[in-house]
Amino acid sequence: MKIANLIMMAGVAISVASCGNESANADDASNVDVVMQTLKVDTEASSLGWKGSKSPEYFHTGEVKFTQGSVELVDGNMASGSFTIDMMSVSVNDEQLPDEKKAYLAGHLMSPDFFNAEAHKTVKVKAGALENGQLPITISVLGQEIKDVVPVKLVSSEEGATLTGNFTVDFAAANVPGFAAQEKPEETIQSKIDFTLNVVLK
Repeated sequence: MKIANLIMMAGVAISVASCGNESANADDASNVDVVMQTLKVDTEASSLGWKGSKSPEYFHTGEVKFTQGSVELVDGNMASGSFTIDMMSVSVNDEQLPDEKKAYLAGHLMSPDFFNAEAHKTVKVKAGALENGQLPITISVLGQEIKDVVPVKLVSSEEGATLTGNFTVDFAAANVPGFAAQEKPEETIQSKIDFTLNVVLK
């Protein structure tokens, strides 16, 4: 009987010790710190380049500016973001065009024929969590929403972070008048626009 009692007591002690370790592990897990950051877009240092085309051989390039934006980071990973693009800042930088032609084309893109910047001064972009280099975005433009997933890269440093990428977005769903099909197919401006993203975050 004494031996049986000793065995029973040893078992209880082991069980209590085991429960104590589980409790300690649970406490350790709950005490793990999650690092959350909000970084703002440096609008002066950031840019969004665009390329619009009729064909691979015939295209124009330019930029638009950000008015504001921010990105939420959780443990250094992008959890969400929001950006505002100034449609009154559309510029054209084709090297072969004289300045007056660049200004004319920029004005044409901001006119009701295309993005009607006077009535829709900004484009809003909301982003989800960046996973495996893929970023889900929702673009609010001309009263319509365009959802897509685009490839981007986030690089963090002591000074902040950068968000960069090259991707294409199809604006067909926004019903932009300038992208309507023309009688001559070669005159139709493609609804797919190529973008070069360079966002500096601080």
